[in-house]
Amino acid sequence: MRDERFRDPVQAIILLITGLIFLMGGGVLIFTPLSWMADFMQSAHPRRFVELWPTSPLFSYTIRSMGGFTAWIGVTFLIAARDPSRYKWWVFASGIFLILLAVLCAASGYLYHLPFTIYLGDAVFSAIGGILLLISRPWQRPDSENKTPD
Repeated sequence: MRDERFRDPVQAIILLITGLIFLMGGGVLIFTPLSWMADFMQSAHPRRFVELWPTSPLFSYTIRSMGGFTAWIGVTFLIAARDPSRYKWWVFASGIFLILLAVLCAASGYLYHLPFTIYLGDAVFSAIGGILLLISRPWQRPDSENKTPD
């Protein structure tokens, strides 16, 4: 009898890579001092962010909360990567939500007149991850309980 966890290696790899990137991104948002973030943004876009970087405690709380949520998404992706067929409907929903996140990132960046380089990475990465998860069609995979042993 073969191990059913490894029958969807493409989904597992997509979830593993996506989970690690979300986990690392969340860690950066949680542990990087806000002054370093401001310095990075000002050096990357000196004309846009010299006066625009907020320093309020609410902004700090929002950044840290987003980092915690992003890290939690990464952890759940890593859990699903262990057995994508077991979490097939969750994988499908994740693909849909990643595409919606891409649209939200692109729309909010455009509406707030942010430089294209700021929101391009989030939007493109989310769209690619979502499309790859949906292309693998997890909802058409047979359940592991219904399979007969080889």
